[in-house]
Amino acid sequence: MGARIAEITAELRAAGGITPGEIEQLLANVTGRNGAWLRAYGETALSDKMETTVREFAARRIAGEPLPYIVGSCGFHGHTFLVDNRVLVPRPETEHLVDEALVFLKDREYGRVLDVGTGSGAIACSILAENRTATAEALDVSADALLVAMANAHRLGVELRLSFFFGDVSLPVLRPFYDAIVANLPYVPTKDIARSPDPVSFEPRLALDGGPDGLDHYRRFVKHAPRLLAMDGLCLMEAAPPVISGLEWLACAAWPDAQVSVEADYGGRPRYVKVRTGALRE
Repeated sequence: MGARIAEITAELRAAGGITPGEIEQLLANVTGRNGAWLRAYGETALSDKMETTVREFAARRIAGEPLPYIVGSCGFHGHTFLVDNRVLVPRPETEHLVDEALVFLKDREYGRVLDVGTGSGAIACSILAENRTATAEALDVSADALLVAMANAHRLGVELRLSFFFGDVSLPVLRPFYDAIVANLPYVPTKDIARSPDPVSFEPRLALDGGPDGLDHYRRFVKHAPRLLAMDGLCLMEAAPPVISGLEWLACAAWPDAQVSVEADYGGRPRYVKVRTGALRE
C-alpha cells in the first residue's frame, strides 16, 4: 500500500508550490472522495497507483499547470464543465456576462442568444441551463474548442437548444435578430503573452492573442454584430482593464444610438462593455 492520506498531505504542504485546497482537490479527484471524508479518514492508506497519480498531479500543479487541466473539469456559475488544454479555463469574472444575460432574458420567452468565442461553452451552456426556453448559437474559430463545448452541452442537457458553428461573427448562416449577443474574444496584447504567468502560459494562444493592442478580434466583431442584434437587444463584451476603454470606444462607434457602459467585476475592476439597443443613451 502507498502513503496515508494525512502523510502525503503533510508532505505536499511542506514542499510548497501548491495550496492546501489544491492538494485536497487532487486527492478528491484521485480517490473519488469528498473533502470531509478525506479529513475524517486521513489515516487511510492510498493504493500505490493512487499515490503515484497524486504525486504526478501535484508535480504538474507545482510546475504551474492550471488545476482544472489536471483534474479535467472546472466549476462555473454553479455547474461543472469539462476543460482541457484545447480551451481557456472559465474565469469567475465571466460569470457576470451570464448573470446580465439571464436578467435580460428573464421576461423574454424563447429568447435567442449568440455566444461568440464560445471556448468550453461555459457561457452558452450556463444560460440555457438556467433559462429553459432560450435557444442559442455558439461560434468558435477553433474546431478543438467546439468539440469540448459540444461535450459540455450534452453534459448539461442543453444540446437540443444549442447549435455550434465553426467560424466567427461574419458567418452568413447567422440569422438576425438575436436578443442577446455575448462575446469573450481574445484580448491579451501579443507582447504580453510571452511574459504572462500561470495559468495563461498553459492555455491555447489562439484563445488569448488579441493582436498588438488586444482589440483585433473585437474590431472585426463590431463590424458585423450590429446587424445581428435586435432593436431592443443586449450585447456584452468581456476584456481586461488595460484595453477596456478602447473596447468601449469601438462599441460607441458601432452602436451610436445605443446605451454603452463599462461594468466592473467582483474586484471592482472594469471588465466588460455593455450595449443596450432600444435604450436612451446617457
